[in-house]
Amino acid sequence: MRILVFLPRLVLFCLVMIFFCNSAGAWAMAPRPAPPREFPAADKAMSWLERRRAELGAVLDSGQGDPAFLREHLTALRAQSEYLAAKRGQADRKDGFIVYSPQITLDLFLLDRLEILYAKALIGAPLPSAASLFTLGGQRLTLTRPDKYPSTARVAKVLSELDIGTSALKGYRVLLLPYAMGGVSGQGGPGFAFIAAEPADRHLIPNQLEVTLVHEFGHYLHLAGMPRQTRRGLDYWREYLGIRGLTWREDGEVNTKAWAVSPEEHFAEDFRLLFGDEPARRAPAATVKGDPRRGKAASLALRRFMRDLAGHTSSPQTAPWPEEDPPIHAGGFYYQARILMILAISALGLAYATHNRKGALIRP
Repeated sequence: MRILVFLPRLVLFCLVMIFFCNSAGAWAMAPRPAPPREFPAADKAMSWLERRRAELGAVLDSGQGDPAFLREHLTALRAQSEYLAAKRGQADRKDGFIVYSPQITLDLFLLDRLEILYAKALIGAPLPSAASLFTLGGQRLTLTRPDKYPSTARVAKVLSELDIGTSALKGYRVLLLPYAMGGVSGQGGPGFAFIAAEPADRHLIPNQLEVTLVHEFGHYLHLAGMPRQTRRGLDYWREYLGIRGLTWREDGEVNTKAWAVSPEEHFAEDFRLLFGDEPARRAPAATVKGDPRRGKAASLALRRFMRDLAGHTSSPQTAPWPEEDPPIHAGGFYYQARILMILAISALGLAYATHNRKGALIRP
């Protein structure tokens, strides 16, 4: 009987709290978005992603963003991304490397950005804007013209002419961007490289693609084949530094003194000038030690060293995106549900504490 006296007040209190937690549109049921079936062209991609973000925001505001739905959507996005990566790249039959066209790279990029949005929602974090997600490795992605996009045929030609054996080439992925990328023309990692488009308002050197691609492949070799976190990697680095007469320094931003003296940049430039095709070798060395071909003995030692390294290096099949993979198995209730539960329990305790046995408010 006692519970019947203050139960209406408790219900009213909880309803008011739900109203404020879920906004004025709390009772409007927003349609839950499905994983995308079609993707936009580069010039429409940011507005497409912003619409998807708004759809997810409406679902969260309406209180329908439960963890099960968010995890299910994340799983579907990741499966779609894995399917595209496995089926839509152009794989070389002889050497086994894979090249992704600008449109397929954009599709994979947008799926990754959607994963970030749903992962943020799963942990109750604010959703980042679409504009803030259009970066790669700290570089802003900017629109350019389709005639400025990198060529899949040129990439395949450059890689097929690398005389290093097939071990390091097999599974290596090159993702061609339909965007310019700040002040750089590419970025590389252990098993992949991004090659950016030419900016709309600039003309780069005609062999920029070849120079960038072979340089980034050099980075892949040392990142995957001689990581400094391992004893084997440190042994390789000691041998390389001895051949080149270098001491270890951390890498720096491109076109800086720290970049020019970096052993990692020396390695990438040495590889380009020793193993690249004629267009890749045409640009002079950009590091302080200069062209590795100048001394015959050192040149032969470097060739043997890098060829041996390539024979012991294989491409790890990790996600090429610099950001961490979002967690699918984040536990707990959706953050609004947790807030409501706390408020409801507090209200119940308050009701018991402020009523006497007859159900009347205790007055001072």
